[in-house]
Formats: sequence, structure tokens, C-alpha cells
Amino acid sequence: MNGYFKSESGKVRAEPGSTRWVYNKFLRLQTKLRWVCGLCNVWCKDENGFKCHLEHENHIRKSEIARQSAAPEFKMSARDEAFAASFVQYLAQNYLNRTVLLHEIYREMYPDDKFQRLMHDTCWGSLGTFINALSKAGECEAYKGPKGWTVRIDQDMLLAAEAEREAREAREATEARLGAKTKSKEKKRVDTEDEEDDLEAGPAGGAAETEAAEEPTDMTNRVKVAFQLCAGPKKRPTSAETKDSERRKIVVEGAVWPKGLVVKVLCPDALEGQALGQKAVTLDSEDLGVHLRLLKLGENGQELQVFVKNELLETVLPKLGSRVLVLDGSGPMEGTLQSVETQSYSCTVQTEKGRIAGLPYDRVCKIWAPS
Repeated sequence: MNGYFKSESGKVRAEPGSTRWVYNKFLRLQTKLRWVCGLCNVWCKDENGFKCHLEHENHIRKSEIARQSAAPEFKMSARDEAFAASFVQYLAQNYLNRTVLLHEIYREMYPDDKFQRLMHDTCWGSLGTFINALSKAGECEAYKGPKGWTVRIDQDMLLAAEAEREAREAREATEARLGAKTKSKEKKRVDTEDEEDDLEAGPAGGAAETEAAEEPTDMTNRVKVAFQLCAGPKKRPTSAETKDSERRKIVVEGAVWPKGLVVKVLCPDALEGQALGQKAVTLDSEDLGVHLRLLKLGENGQELQVFVKNELLETVLPKLGSRVLVLDGSGPMEGTLQSVETQSYSCTVQTEKGRIAGLPYDRVCKIWAPS
């Protein structure tokens, strides 16, 4: 066929050694990667040819099919998650509400990585696959033009991604808490059955086992929510319980949660589940719970208020340099968040009395600052 042949799929290919085959090989060596369409496996000579290819009906049809197909699942490691988080953070800090070329951002972030070896070591393998996955996840907008991939991110995307991440974390925490509670009930039931068997075996052994069963053995299996401020017990506790309660209990002018703090709701039943994982501002505090105003408005734009128990709330840490309230036994103190130590789950706050380091997360909470 004059230097051409039909492959098994029926497509016409250039025969090896022919003029067209040599030209295609030369073209692949000279063409820049920005003018290569990996979806159609087309190598264009210049920017104008690549632009014409993007407007061709075959490319548009394949793009629609690829856009409607399910996104591939990537097994992300901790290193991949850190890479994606740093990229989104850099994009939001430097190019918020702006359109910029993807390869320019990568060149600014990693000026020494000329051949993108760091990108090739991730689960995505290439910048195009990486930004396409981020775009389908809703963390940014991406479009491939004649000059390469262009990226854009705005405030709504950041808030949506943060809300989704917080809701997922709250859902996982709730599932873990319910699972641990079920295991505790199952263990208590098994202990009760063993106790009944021992009572049937003999009065002496049964009495000894009954006295041992009266001890609060299930306290060690009680699930504790991380970073929560718990209300004080109503009955007089033992000395060991008093020491542990005073370490976690924070009372300010008769209120467990002071007014004007930003907290996270962990109650799965509040507002039929709509408040789960949402941030809210504390209003009035009672013995059993706190009245809250959700920061996210309702469907019709109205403010939503809800009453949540103390143990179903969680403190919120702001960004560095923001105002926080330090809650401890000596009373509340306002300060500025200086640093966060994720390894020890503690932070450092600068107050009027000086710099306080090693504060647990549950002793520091964000102060509501309306914009």
C-alpha cells in the first residue's frame, strides 16, 4: 500500500523503514511534550497544529467519553497526600482566583526538579494525571489548552474541600466511637455470662467473682473523643476520677464552653444530621450542653441554631497568628497561636503573661472573629 499497511485493529499504519515511518519517528523526537495529546496519541508539530487538534471532532468525542467515565482510583500513600496538600496550599496562597499554567507552578515549587522526578515517584506519575484527579475531586479547576494545563482555585472550592474533609473525619470518628461502644457492651455481656456460670459453680467462688465484678472495669474501654471539653460529673467521684476529671474539666464563670468560641459539632442527630462536622459559634451554655449558631447558613439563607451536649463538641484551632482563648484552671486567657506540634498534639500560644508552650489541643480554641 505504498509504504502503509493495515494493523490488526484496522487502522492504517506506516510500514517500518518507509519515508512516513522515518518522518513520524523524527517528529516524535522533535515535538515538545506540551503539543502531545496523550488521550488520542497524536504528536503535533507546533502550537497551531495542537490547537487545531483540540478543536477536532474526534478529540472532542474522546474527551467527552473520558470526562463521563469514572475516575481511576489511586492508592495514595502518606507521601502522595503530603504532595497534594502542599500543592493545593501553594496554589491557594499565591494564585487564589487566578488562572495559571500548571508547569509554571511546578517550576516555582521545585526549581531543581527539571525532569519532574518527584512527580514521577507519586501514584499519579505525571502532572496531567495529577491535576485531572484533583479536578475531578473538586479541589480545583483544570483545563488543557494550547500552552498546556491551566489551573484555577477559588475560595468556594477551598471551603467545600474543607467541609468535605471535616465531615469525613467526623464520620470516621463517630463510626470508631460506635464500634468501640459495641465492643464494650459485648465484653460486658460476656463478663456477665461468665459471672453467672461462676455463681452456678459454687457459692464461695461466686461471691469472690461478684465482688470483683463490682469494680468499674469498663472505664478503661470507654471511648474518649479527642480534643473535647467535658462537663463535670454530677455525683461525687472517687479520688482517681477526680484527678482525671480536673485535668480535663474546664469551667469559666459557671460555663463549660465560654461564649464566642468556634467549635466543631460531632453530634450525628443534630438537625437530622445536617450539623455533623459543621463549625459553629457558642452562644449560651448550660449544665447539659451549649446553644450554638452554625456558621453555614440554611438552604433559604437563614441562620441555624442547635443545642448540643458538651461531650459532642470539639475545639477548633485557627491558622497561625490568629486569636485564641487558652482555657485552664486559672481562668481564660486570650493570646495568639504561634505554632502547632502535630507529633505531640500540642501548640504554643503567646499571651500577655508570656509564651506558653505544650498546651494540649483541648485547652486552646479559636475566638470567633466576624468578617
